[in-house]
Order: sequence, then C-alpha cells, then structure tokens
Amino acid sequence: SLYSRFNAACQSLQQLTEETDQRQALANRLQALVDSIKQQLENPRPVTPAAVAKLENRWEKEKQAAAKVAEFQTRFSIQDLLKQIQDRLSAEQEERKQNIEKLKTAVINLEEALEQGKSRQAIKLQQKAQKILKNMPQQDVQIVRKEGLDRRLNALTQQINELRDWKRWASTPLKEALVEEMEALVADLSRNENKHPDIAMLASQIRHARAAWKKLGESEPDSAEALWERFDQACNRAYEPCQISFDEQSQARVENMAKRQVICYELEHFLDTADWESVCWKESERIFRVARHELNKVGTVNRTDWATLINRFQGEMQE
Repeated sequence: SLYSRFNAACQSLQQLTEETDQRQALANRLQALVDSIKQQLENPRPVTPAAVAKLENRWEKEKQAAAKVAEFQTRFSIQDLLKQIQDRLSAEQEERKQNIEKLKTAVINLEEALEQGKSRQAIKLQQKAQKILKNMPQQDVQIVRKEGLDRRLNALTQQINELRDWKRWASTPLKEALVEEMEALVADLSRNENKHPDIAMLASQIRHARAAWKKLGESEPDSAEALWERFDQACNRAYEPCQISFDEQSQARVENMAKRQVICYELEHFLDTADWESVCWKESERIFRVARHELNKVGTVNRTDWATLINRFQGEMQE
C-alpha cells in the first residue's frame, strides 16, 4: 500500500542520514588523527614512544571502519604518516643511544688525558662532553645519572678548573718575561735607530714571541689585561721597522710591475708595427733578447702579477 511504501522510504532515508552522519564523524576523527600526526612530525622536539603508541591506538580503533570507505584510503594516507613518525622515532632513539655512547667515550678519554697530563686535549674533551650532556633530553640525562657519568664528569671538570687556576698562576711570570723581552727589543731598536735591523729575523722574533704568549694561555685575572696591553704595544712598536720595510717592498713590486708592463707594451708595439715581409730577423731576435733581459733585470713583482705578465710575454714571443 501507499502507507507501507511511505514508511519504507522514511526508514531508508533515516538509515541513509545515519550512515552519512557516521561517515562524516569518521572523516572528522580521521582528519583529527592526521592533524595530530603532522603536528608531531613538525614539532622539533624529540618524538616519544608514548606519543607514537597513542597515535597508533587511535588508528587501530578507526582502521576497520575506514577500510570500508575506499575514498578515505587515499584521502588521509594515515598508514604512510604513521610510518614516517615511526621512522623518525627509530632514528631519534638510535641517535640518542649514540650520544650516550659518545658521552661515555668522551668521559673515558678525558680521564686518560688528565692522567697523562694532556691538559689542552682534556679541556677540549670536557667541552665536548658538556655540550653532549646539555643537548640531551631529560630522559637520557636520567640514564646518564644512573650510570654515574654526570658525577664523573663533574669531578673531572673540577680537576680541569683547578688545573686552569694553577696554569694561570704559573703563566704570569713567564708572560712578564716575554713583556720584558719585547720592551728590551724596542729599547734596543730605539738606541740603534740609524742602523738597519735584519727585518726577517726581527719579524720572526716577534712572531715567535706572540706564539709563545698564546701558548701560555690565561694569566691571573688581576694582571692579565695590563700584561697583555704592555706586550701587545711592545710587539707593535718592535714591528714598525718590519712594516715600513714590507710597505716599501710592496711599493717596489708595484713599480717593478709597471716597468715590466712597459717592456711588454714596447714589444707588442714592435710586433704590431713591424713589416714582416722585409723585417731583419737578426734585429728582431736582438729585440726579443733585449726585452727578455730587461724583463728579468727588473726587480720582483707579486706572484699573481708575475704569472699574468710571463704568460703575456711568452704569448708575444710565440707570435
């Protein structure tokens, strides 16, 4: 009857509406799950196993229902996203294990370096170990504490600090000696200002003094700055004759380059203007020989300029 058909149509419509609502609710839950996974992937903080497990549990609850809707398989790609976050968790866990091992190795090497008196190497290892520990997540710091690595590192750091204090105290008289040496050198140069010092030897002496100062490391805080200012000022004053000599040599190289360019220009001019059908080859050979002699007779030039110039001259000779 018409009434039965109407009731059937109403029931079908109600069922379709319920299925549509359920499908939309499922789509909303799946989209929320996708957003959660992407948020984890975009978060620079390390992924935790608990967070991944929670996401996987949410997917397990929806996976069977989602499998019935073919559109959802391509629309959400949740399985691929979960694979990405699982791979990231595995990579981060492996990196964390490696960092713990690196810290263990650094502490062991630090202990050996201090035992062998290699203070410079020990300081570098201590800084490396501290950096690794600082960048560890809290859960790994707890592992380190259980193994006693932090206590060992703190004890070694204390030893290094004590060593630094001793070295500062020990380096002060050595630095004072370097200051006196450089100030005596300045005084000697002033007394003999009319004499020309051996520039290479003087520059080498100053360079070695600065290297020795750097090697000594830090001094006692009360005297460090004043000592450095005296030393640096004395080195700069002692270096003045070197700087003058080097500036003069640089200017001479520029002038020599100009002279050599003139020789090349004159040779180029000869090559461009000579009548090669009636040229005297003996005279040409003499001109080339004289040009080469004059080129070699001129003083030194900068290496890069010389390379350019010699290529230019040889090119002219080949022509």
